[in-house]
Amino acid sequence: MREPHTWQRALAIFEEFSDRRAARLREMLRGLDAQPPLAGW
Repeated sequence: MREPHTWQRALAIFEEFSDRRAARLREMLRGLDAQPPLAGW
């Protein structure tokens, strides 16, 4: 069985990374809810 194409592997890694990043962003935004909005947002 051939191993997956490089771009498929990269896509899987990127999706996992962006999932983790999105979770961190949600945590940050939840924390910002209790604070006054930042300038420029």
